[in-house]
Amino acid sequence: MCAFLQFGSAIPLGIFTATIVSRLRYLGVRAAGAHIALFGGLMAAFNIATSALVLWVMAYPGIAQETAIVRPFYYIVFAIGGVGFSVPMGLLIAGLTIPAMAMKLLPRWLIVSGIALGAIGELSALRLVISKAIFLIPLTRFPSFIWLIFAGFKLSKIRKARDGGKRQCMSALLIARRIMPLANGGSSEERSAMRSWKNLVQETRWEWA
Repeated sequence: MCAFLQFGSAIPLGIFTATIVSRLRYLGVRAAGAHIALFGGLMAAFNIATSALVLWVMAYPGIAQETAIVRPFYYIVFAIGGVGFSVPMGLLIAGLTIPAMAMKLLPRWLIVSGIALGAIGELSALRLVISKAIFLIPLTRFPSFIWLIFAGFKLSKIRKARDGGKRQCMSALLIARRIMPLANGGSSEERSAMRSWKNLVQETRWEWA
């Protein structure tokens, strides 16, 4: 049952990674951070699924009783599901945080905590050479899911706000098109001012597109 649940958790993580990276691209992120986040999230999901399948093999009847076989499998599960998860998870969070910080897409507390989690995730690789660094793995694993939930909600709200701004710009453009014929009968200064305003609205519309 544990292997089943662990394997099932890899699927939502992969879907969430693809979705939130697509959201960053939609919000205008063109930096490499989005691709780094995609790589880290998919690698973390793949490693979770792999460790779950190896765990299922360990628990299979006839293998669980063989101590000489189970022990190597145990270390494989620990390596793939431990450091193999925390390091790419750190890449996912760091890849989301840095572009969000540059474009001010997330609040300051999420930016600071995201940078901290990304750094801890990368430092957890020290567990391969320093046994006492094992605490860095759970310190990345559990808070990272909470961070991703909050970041997902915040980015979804930004999308709605920008959609609303786009609709406002389109409405302003329609108003400009209706007013322009009325301004044709005014003075040259009025007509020039109306044309400038219409150009500004058009430029704003393309910025929101």
